Amino acid sequence: MEKDGKMVKVADITYSEQVYWQQLWHFVITVALKKKLAAVRRFMVSKALFYDVDVALTWHLGTENEY
Repeated sequence: MEKDGKMVKVADITYSEQVYWQQLWHFVITVALKKKLAAVRRFMVSKALFYDVDVALTWHLGTENEY
């Protein structure tokens, strides 16, 4: 992608966008844990969509997760 004749990485996101996504995933993971949606968590991790999901789950539970 070009902007003003300079190449701009599409993957670059602003700090506020990063915070937004972190808060969104924190909320989603918290809800999933409260409802014990293990299948949903396994699906997200198995698809490798978000490595941070596994890290966040480990942090929330305080233990290593085995899927």
